[in-house]
Amino acid sequence: MLLRRRSGQLLRGSSTRSISLLGSIFGIGEFEGARNQSLGRNTGKQQAYELALLDFVSMNSYPKFLLQQVLEDDKTFLMGHVLVGASQCLAPLMHQDELEAAMRLEKATKIAKEGEPTTGEKMHVLALDAMVHGRHREAAAVDYKNMLATVTRRLPSWSPNDTGYSHLLSMQAYGMQAAGRLDAAEALAEKALSLNGNDRWAFHTMLHVLEARGNANHGASYANQFRAHFDNGGPLEYHLYFQWTLYLLDLGKYDRINKMVEVDIFPRQHDGALHSVATMCDATQLFWRLRFAGEDTTELGEQLLENWSAVLSSLNGSEAAIAGLHPFAKVLRYGRFKDATQALLSVRGKLQILGGTVVDHDVVELLLIECASKCDDLRLAKLLLNERLSARPQSAQCWNSFSRVSEAMGDASAVRDAQSMSYVLGLGQGGNQTY
Repeated sequence: MLLRRRSGQLLRGSSTRSISLLGSIFGIGEFEGARNQSLGRNTGKQQAYELALLDFVSMNSYPKFLLQQVLEDDKTFLMGHVLVGASQCLAPLMHQDELEAAMRLEKATKIAKEGEPTTGEKMHVLALDAMVHGRHREAAAVDYKNMLATVTRRLPSWSPNDTGYSHLLSMQAYGMQAAGRLDAAEALAEKALSLNGNDRWAFHTMLHVLEARGNANHGASYANQFRAHFDNGGPLEYHLYFQWTLYLLDLGKYDRINKMVEVDIFPRQHDGALHSVATMCDATQLFWRLRFAGEDTTELGEQLLENWSAVLSSLNGSEAAIAGLHPFAKVLRYGRFKDATQALLSVRGKLQILGGTVVDHDVVELLLIECASKCDDLRLAKLLLNERLSARPQSAQCWNSFSRVSEAMGDASAVRDAQSMSYVLGLGQGGNQTY
């Protein structure tokens, strides 16, 4: 793993400048420097690498900026190229980073062949190769059990005094969240944040936990309380705002969501630069979720089509693949809702093999409910909504969907009850616009 215990030992023995810089990154206040600044020449190569690694793991900046000067001074610094390439794969700022990761891999591979890398360095180059070429299960075991076990195996060797200890806790917290152990995830994330208030992974985990519990009012209030955590220019900034919109969506704050999409999640780039695939996936999720809520998604759909088409073209995508994008359309365009329902039922509960988060998988569940609610026989739609309401009894949107299905089934009493619950939980009230 890139983060090692020895980083704490190295940094504790470093110069006054390194302690000052480390304090500015991990102190109580925000990191004061610009996120695209480079560490100066008076910062040692290994020290700069450790600082860039720690700041990336906390999701506060991009290694390609912090290590720019170091790599200009030493073009054969193998692990510097590996870290930059890995970060461009895992958390790209823009789509261009995803393309540049392949060039970083070429440089790292060439340096490794011409030099005498350690076994660990060789493994990192191989892992980067697997990431760049999409062999993710080769790069790392992508399952929540190993996410947890990786940390659990190493945590006893660390102490709270070791630099980066809070990051291990936040990684463990995220693994707990992915495993559905929400209480344990929340406790670990809160502990990590108490040790390092700038740990965006821990904050990200908290947003996931609150969303999974389905209490949008609590989630929106928490996001608003800690709104300063969103604007740090780091790798998670767009995604953190996406997580915020999930609460707002449940509360019907559509104007606020549209503004966040325009400014904070999927802003148009004046220079024509393309957003990263991860950012476009979040925006695509919002397209679907807003559409299921009955909102007009025409403008967002056109912007997504434009961006996805350009990305596929940059990856030598075929015209047929590009043509198939238009608003992700075929399921709802042809009205074959019964066929779509059967197809979606066949993969229900199996999406984890494709990777992604619970939030990602939930979009498919919502699509299944949408298709089932448009079939002649609405009993399946009602059963699916019963199941969803059991897991998310405080979801205003879920109650609203239940009222629509009940109305189509002619159950006036159920309609009144569901509409009442939806309103009480915040949908249609207007409410606190600071959310």
